[in-house]
Amino acid sequence: MKKIYLLGILLFSTLSLLAQSRKQSANFPLLKQYFNPALTGFEGSVINSLYRSQWSSVEGAPSTFYLATELNVSDLKTWKAKENDKKEEKKIEQSRAKHAFGLSFMKDAFGPYYEHQFYLSYSSNLKLTRSISLRAGTSLTYNMEGMDASKMNLEQSNDPFVLQYMQNTKNGRMDINLGLMLAGENFYLGYALHDATKGQGNLDQEMTFIVYDYKHMVQAGYRTQLSEQFGLVVNGLYQYDQKRGGSPEGQLKGVFQNKFWVGAGYRHQLAYSFNLGLRLQKLQLGYAFEIPTGEARLIMQTNELTLSYQLVGRGDHRLGKSLTIW
Repeated sequence: MKKIYLLGILLFSTLSLLAQSRKQSANFPLLKQYFNPALTGFEGSVINSLYRSQWSSVEGAPSTFYLATELNVSDLKTWKAKENDKKEEKKIEQSRAKHAFGLSFMKDAFGPYYEHQFYLSYSSNLKLTRSISLRAGTSLTYNMEGMDASKMNLEQSNDPFVLQYMQNTKNGRMDINLGLMLAGENFYLGYALHDATKGQGNLDQEMTFIVYDYKHMVQAGYRTQLSEQFGLVVNGLYQYDQKRGGSPEGQLKGVFQNKFWVGAGYRHQLAYSFNLGLRLQKLQLGYAFEIPTGEARLIMQTNELTLSYQLVGRGDHRLGKSLTIW
């Protein structure tokens, strides 16, 4: 009986920690929609993907995969208007309210433990002035945490005593994220609240003991054209919850001809990062290398690869003429 009790504590406490894990990335500006639903469609209609890997030579090492698509409704209207009437295109660009939808998926894995997240996002963009907009957004989220028994090294292979408890190590829950953002062509500043119902949408009655906290996100970004050839981009993110406290991070990029960039970032007491990338028409490729420090100094280096593709909007004619990279 004692063995069963200890096993249950181990499994459930592991899932509890996994469910409360904080998502971090050296390329956090790519995950705007994930951190704040108000930024859905902020960069037009686009597909973003990211792969993050630690301890790349070790089997079962921590890894993250992210895939998201965003559809800005006004982009579709503008694209259609270009084929018909230039006046109609201008009328759409000047319209006050705009809407966008997004769908994202994130998978975290570490040995036998995994977490799957699905986000269905919506944002509305209201023009306050000619250069400043108020964006509001929400996302319906579904999280599933669990363990894959086939990846566990048991003392006895296919031990029926252990496997009977492994079958009940999944926990699914639904929640809501809310976001608000002030934004312009070259800046954004806003706040988002994750898990607004604090886990009330838990779908597994056996996992109701897991306590979820509000997660607070503050995001900001600014970019400026220093000359016809060079631009500067600054992005920042602050995450806070009651259990882990605050975690600020920032990133600085230098951009050449709106096509190439190189930059560096810092996550307070956790990591330094270096990144570079290339934009080819509607395709954008990026790489980041992260070096742990401070409280995370025992963690090995991390590699991240990103790939983005612009579906509609933010036309190619702007490449090399104005700064569009974040």
